[in-house]
Parts: sequence; C-alpha cells; structure tokens
Amino acid sequence: MRDTINNNPLIAICRHGSLLFKVLGDEIGVNVNLQRGCFANQYGHSWNVVITNTGDNYICDTMNNKIIPIQQRFIADLEQYQTVDYEPLYVK
Repeated sequence: MRDTINNNPLIAICRHGSLLFKVLGDEIGVNVNLQRGCFANQYGHSWNVVITNTGDNYICDTMNNKIIPIQQRFIADLEQYQTVDYEPLYVK
C-alpha cells in the first residue's frame, strides 16, 4: 500500500498500529480516538488521541514513540501533527 499524499509505503503500518491501539484502548475502557493527517509536512500519517477521565488530551503516536499532552506549552511538538491539507491541527 502507498500513501496517496507522498507515495510513502509506510502509511499502512502507522494506520494499522493506530487502529490496533484504538481497539485495545476500547477493550479496556480508555477513550481513544483515531486521527488521520500529515506529520511534519512530509507524509500522510495516523495516530491516536487519548482523552482521560479528567478531560486531558494526549497524542499517542505509536510509530514515533511519542505521548504528547495537547497543551500550549508543547506547541513545538504539536505543530508536527497536521490535517491532510498540511494545516495545523492542534495549534490555534
């Protein structure tokens, strides 16, 4: 499989890893969302957003081994996660 955005053969790996993370989270009662977009202006990417019981949101990126709180002080990391049109997703 190839990514239609930049012909990247790795897109299927992150998509399936993110889907597995969501399924496992659902099974244990964790609120996990699946997100699709682009990473660092480079390629199509999939990751997860975990919403805790306290309402905190975290990006969980299984392909890049990152857990990032969605908070203003982590803006440098959050800027890497974009929509499929390369627009900022978490930065306002």
